[in-house]
Amino acid sequence: MSSYWLTICMIALYIIVQNGNAKFHCDTPEEWLMYDKSFIPGAKWPNGLVKYELHSSITEDLVPIVQSAIDDIQNKTCIRFQTRSFEELSYILIERDDTVCGIANGCRLGIPQSVKFGIGCADKNAIIHEIGHALCLGHEHTRKDRDDYIHFDGCPPGEPPPGKDNYDTRGHFYDYTSQMSYSCGWCPGGWPKMEGVEDWQCANSDGLSVLDADKLNDFYDCGGCHGYRWRQIDQLTEQDKRGMIKFGETDEGSPLYLCRGYMGGAIVSGKYWDQSRTCYLPYNGYEYQLQTNAQVFIFPVGKGVDGMQYQVKRINQTNIQQARKEKGFFSIPTGRKANSVPCYGASELIEQDGHSEWSIGVVCEDDWDRAYFPFWGREVVSSTYGVIGCGYS
Repeated sequence: MSSYWLTICMIALYIIVQNGNAKFHCDTPEEWLMYDKSFIPGAKWPNGLVKYELHSSITEDLVPIVQSAIDDIQNKTCIRFQTRSFEELSYILIERDDTVCGIANGCRLGIPQSVKFGIGCADKNAIIHEIGHALCLGHEHTRKDRDDYIHFDGCPPGEPPPGKDNYDTRGHFYDYTSQMSYSCGWCPGGWPKMEGVEDWQCANSDGLSVLDADKLNDFYDCGGCHGYRWRQIDQLTEQDKRGMIKFGETDEGSPLYLCRGYMGGAIVSGKYWDQSRTCYLPYNGYEYQLQTNAQVFIFPVGKGVDGMQYQVKRINQTNIQQARKEKGFFSIPTGRKANSVPCYGASELIEQDGHSEWSIGVVCEDDWDRAYFPFWGREVVSSTYGVIGCGYS
């Protein structure tokens, strides 16, 4: 490792020790992730199955931390981890190495490859970050379009910002809260440009962020209840439109579809009306209309399995947790609050001021008593609603 990266590692370790904050991870040098390595089909783990082994340096007290990282990825994606057999030579070796904060080989190499973390960075999120590299995720703050979302004006003289990678972003939103991002507020991680996004929001998700999981499910071509995708509103093809699913309806009977967009640093879900090609979002008392920089939920043809279907499950504040954990039902994470609290799509019949429609909106984990809906120019709050999810018969 170069002296520059060694210096960054030492700084990161100092910050972690002083602040007890392992959100920023000194890890894989950018040159290991450049030249289109990320999101390359040939570098995938076949069928999303990752063979791994725990090095002898992973002591008994570290095993639960590593397992929590693996469980988080498995719970949010179709990726599966399996202990490698002796004859298998393509696997990741997870080990402790106190000379680094964290470091990993990017993508599947076809040979034994390392995921390492130091004891000062031995937390779930740091390990997820490094495993993310092994799964072929690059750094969020070095995306080729990162200059639209972060700046480096605060870098001290002589300290260069990190370079940009050239991998295909596949139309995914930039994700400030990604586990693949560095912390903001200093030169390696930059400073956010988007209105409503503060330094503390960067890399602050608990485990994989909603968008991290979306990227992995897309890249690994997941099916079943992980088979949904998000398409840019102004780039919808006729094939995409055939995959849109009706979750609401206007008062005149036109179908409404699930969409999402950025609002003040949050990612908010709402209703898409194809006749206007507009995504309507509820936020801070108002209804906002987006015709760009928004995404529509689709389920591509061929991603389904027997017995599964996307549906709206009726709930109330007393049974929401049970509904989300019920066997055979998977609520769809559609976005998050600015503080990374996950949010979900909601649907409800709204009848006010002579208007009536089954609207689509958002409900978040920190307040199940309130779902928010866009409705005739304003935001309507309802304590009754249905959660959009995927179920099996």
